[in-house]
Amino acid sequence: MTSSADSPLADFLAYTLAGSRPATPQAARGECAGGVRWQWLDEGVVELEPAHVDETTRSVLLSAGVHGDETAPIELLSQLVADIAAGRSPLACRVLAVLGNAGARRAGERYLADDLNRLFGGRHARVPASREAPRAAALEAAAQRFFAKAAGSAAAPFARWHLDIHTAIRASAFEKFALLPHTGEPPARAMLEWLADARIAAVLIHTEKGATLSSFTAETCGALACTLELGKVRPFGQNDLARFAGADAAVRRLVAGELSLPKGAQMPRIFTVIGQI
Repeated sequence: MTSSADSPLADFLAYTLAGSRPATPQAARGECAGGVRWQWLDEGVVELEPAHVDETTRSVLLSAGVHGDETAPIELLSQLVADIAAGRSPLACRVLAVLGNAGARRAGERYLADDLNRLFGGRHARVPASREAPRAAALEAAAQRFFAKAAGSAAAPFARWHLDIHTAIRASAFEKFALLPHTGEPPARAMLEWLADARIAAVLIHTEKGATLSSFTAETCGALACTLELGKVRPFGQNDLARFAGADAAVRRLVAGELSLPKGAQMPRIFTVIGQI
C-alpha cells in the first residue's frame, strides 16, 4: 500500500485534471493519517474509509463538478480530501468523493456535448454517442457499488447520504438553497436539520422523478440525497470561499460523525416544485 505522500489525495483536483492515474493497482490504494484507508477507483473518484467500520458506519457520497464550470464546490471537495488525508479533518464515515465532469472542467466548459446532470437514471443510453454518456454510466456504477457496501441495519438509520454540490448559473432569491429529489416520502427530518446546520435558506422539493445524480442515488441506492446550490458560478481564482464556510463546516461535521441540529440554527423555508420551465 502506498503512503499518503505518494497518493493523489494531497491535491485531488490537480491530479484529476492532469489526467493522472495510479501506475499500478498497488499504487491505487493506501493508508493515511489516523488509519484512514483510501482507494482510487476511477478518474476523479476516490473512496475513503475510517480505521474502524461497523454496522453503524454512515456512507456519504460527496460529488462536485458535475457541471465543469462550477468551480467553488470542486475546490471545497478537493480541500476536504486533502484535509482528511493529512489528519486535519476527522473521518468517521465511509466517503466516496467524486469530481463529476473532469473532461468539461479541463475544457473550461459546463459540459462537452450534453448536460451530465440530465443523463442519470439510465438516460445516458438514449445518447450513446454523447461525450458525457460514458461518464454518467460510470458514476451510476460507482454510486451503486459504494452504497451496496453501506450499512443497512436498524442500528444505522439514514446510513446512506449523498450531497451533490453545485453553484448556480442564474440569479435566485436565495443565495444558498437545496433541491430534494422526489421519493414519494416526506423530507427526512435528519436532512432538514443538516441543511439548517449548513445555513441553507430554502429547500425545493420535487414532485416528479428527475434525471439528476441526486435523483438517481435517492431512487436507486436509497440514499438521503440532495442537490445543494451554494452561490454563483465563477472561474477558478474568483471564488470567495468564505461565503461557503457554513456548508463546508456542516459537510465536515457530517463525515466526522456529528449529526445534530446546532442551537440557534434556523430551519430552511420549504417550497414544493409544481412545474419546471
